[in-house]
Amino acid sequence: MLIPLESIIRSFPIPRGPVLHVGAHLGEEAADYERFGFRPVWWVEANAELKAALFTHVRRFTDHHIIIAALADCEKDVTFHIANNGQSSSVFPLGTHATEHPEVHYVRDLELRTTTVDALFDAGRIGQAEFINLDIEGSELDVLKGAEAYLGGVSTIYSEVSDTHVRVGHALFPEVAEWLGARGFDMVAKRMTPHGWGDALWIRKS
Repeated sequence: MLIPLESIIRSFPIPRGPVLHVGAHLGEEAADYERFGFRPVWWVEANAELKAALFTHVRRFTDHHIIIAALADCEKDVTFHIANNGQSSSVFPLGTHATEHPEVHYVRDLELRTTTVDALFDAGRIGQAEFINLDIEGSELDVLKGAEAYLGGVSTIYSEVSDTHVRVGHALFPEVAEWLGARGFDMVAKRMTPHGWGDALWIRKS
């Protein structure tokens, strides 16, 4: 997280409650969630090959749950590109990321069937979170569109965003900001890297 969780809770009056973290990777944020009293945590990861390592990392924490699922705005078939570093995997082809980070490249593809946040909740696979963390390499707006009903119970959204086409075909920051603004969220913080991507924080309007 480019904006540390400690900085967020020090700067903004957000509730320390349940978390939905989409794009779990290896659960690197688990210790911070535990330290600051964010629980339960539902970790959603598209790449089933990471499940064992993810479980090993988060199992020592209280009330953490792993869901293997690819999320989007609807149920559909997608090609999920696995990156050599594990963290940069995405359904979108590399755009400027290929030149900004030439050491990162895709090594193989997985054919996956997506679902939505709303469908996971309706099926009882996740509970209602107050805090959503999206680290999904370009799929942020697609996943948010698949969480339209779920967002009614969400107070805080932390998301990776891009000002340029880091990957080909994904939504840029203004589109994400406009969509969330129309659904009652104010952007309160944004931190970008020199490479055209970064993180932003939204809080539900009072």
